[in-house]
Amino acid sequence: MTFDPKLAFIECPKCDSAFHVEQIKGAQWFCNCCAHEFEGPRAGAGNTSGYAARRDANRTRSREDVGALIAIAVLVAAFLSVLACPPVFAQTDPRTLPMWDGTGITYAGTFNVPQVDANGVMLDYGGNGAAVSEDGKFLYVGCFKTPNEPNQSGRGLYAKLEIPAIGQMARIVEPCRGLSYATLAKIHPDPNAYHPSSAGIVEIGGKVIVSGYITYDANGGTTRSHWSGASLSTLAGPFSGTVSPGLVKGQMGVIPQEWRALLGGDVYATAGYTSIISRASLGAAFTVFNSADVTRDGFAMTMLQGCLHSVPLCQTWGSPQSIEVYNGSEQSGGSFFVPGTRTLVAMEREALGPTCYGYATRNQAEHGQKYLDAVKCYSLSDALDQKGPMGYPYQHVWKLYDLTGLVDVKQGRKQAWENNKPAKVVPLPNNAPNDALGYYGGAAFNPVRGEFYLVRELHGAIRVYTGFPKAGSPPPPPPPPPNPVDCVGTWGAWSRVANSESACSAEGSRTFSESRLFTVVTPASNGGTACPASPETRTATEPCTPPVSQVTYTCWVTSSPSSYADGDARRQIRCDTNGPTVSLPNGTTFTVTVPRK
Repeated sequence: MTFDPKLAFIECPKCDSAFHVEQIKGAQWFCNCCAHEFEGPRAGAGNTSGYAARRDANRTRSREDVGALIAIAVLVAAFLSVLACPPVFAQTDPRTLPMWDGTGITYAGTFNVPQVDANGVMLDYGGNGAAVSEDGKFLYVGCFKTPNEPNQSGRGLYAKLEIPAIGQMARIVEPCRGLSYATLAKIHPDPNAYHPSSAGIVEIGGKVIVSGYITYDANGGTTRSHWSGASLSTLAGPFSGTVSPGLVKGQMGVIPQEWRALLGGDVYATAGYTSIISRASLGAAFTVFNSADVTRDGFAMTMLQGCLHSVPLCQTWGSPQSIEVYNGSEQSGGSFFVPGTRTLVAMEREALGPTCYGYATRNQAEHGQKYLDAVKCYSLSDALDQKGPMGYPYQHVWKLYDLTGLVDVKQGRKQAWENNKPAKVVPLPNNAPNDALGYYGGAAFNPVRGEFYLVRELHGAIRVYTGFPKAGSPPPPPPPPPNPVDCVGTWGAWSRVANSESACSAEGSRTFSESRLFTVVTPASNGGTACPASPETRTATEPCTPPVSQVTYTCWVTSSPSSYADGDARRQIRCDTNGPTVSLPNGTTFTVTVPRK
């Protein structure tokens, strides 16, 4: 961009920062210090705003005074900006950022959560949804049961917790609030639909958005999915989006500022895994929308990742011990952006054992035996009284996806289900196969602190994983280049090329072509020595009988013709060579036509 002096040191009208302001588009500017958007002067436009007035006023000062004031202002502004917010690192296109390689993460331990809030609402067995506040200080977790009500009666309520140090008890700063059981049920025309619940919550721009779903929606009758409000006590809705409710019912999150224009929104929703998988995604799902639009039915949503039940490519049910594709027994912990990279991470519980649909048994000998309307499935973690997909033992993993693939879907170059295969799968640290026993309710990522929280239906503790890049940190350096690998292979024997012989020379020799093939054992990579071109050809020489260039001969006809039935007379021709010439080659014949009698 050409430097325009009118656009130098534009100040944010909210926090006065001049070192963290960037032009978004046209006259729209964004302050990375306080996240304030405002209208500033346009490049090349006339100065008719307050900026010009301030500039004209400054011109009345002497040149020396202006220079001194500018020097002092720059020093003070630089000092204050460092104190006010973290450094901002210029990034023109986030697609050029590196991929995160999944290393450097540590399981830090757990912090505890109270079993009930001040109103007696039960948090234990909750945690069905989770989200981090925008400032990174608080964690929203789903509640479970209100006093004197049936189990799951609090599935639409969320408590706001102050995130404590490892090993400490979280403090409830806001008790369980949100959607009553009856309000949740409004997403389905049948008020008695089976177990309405909530699994998604996000805080953005001073508002809260919550999603709902029906636990067992056999006929796909759910018509709405989201609520929005200034707080959990003032939620309005439910509203329907343009993507099916079954594909947006899971964890939600905030899209980083640098990705919003490319992906088409500031908030995303995931699908999760639940009963009646045909209404959801057979694999990780990611749908984008704008938080300001969740005020009416039909608000715009775009699915950029997801494998629909109707797509043959997605029909991978029962894939043996595969953690790259859907096999029927996964659980989803939502998705999150790794700051400073182009990586989208999907958290999942993956099956390491054979896929089995039925009822859990603790007796391995009973695995596969007929039981009620299904079979028995050996598992030491799945509930004995529930039927569903299983694949014990289990493992928690992070699946890493390249965000450029989602941009390709947004720009029409790919389909959403073409992003179903991760670039890498990373097991969670301190996570042996049996460490994934039981279900977990949800998960959330804290970009301010670089921490990931795994909520295992609460049960008193939330797991914490640390070591992620933090928002505002410089992009991680690219990984060191891998060692070069030279091509390794073998040449085959030379063989003659058919019909490649030249004419025999007068000296009695001719040429022909030979070729051979190179069989690659190890291809070259990372700048190693390339394999030779194949096939390879060469020219060879062999002896031959030279051709006769000139023959002189004398021929005569015998005097005794032989008569034939047709009246022709044929006589024998005799020829002798005459002079110092080479003999005629063996088998040389001549035909002489004799006039008819």
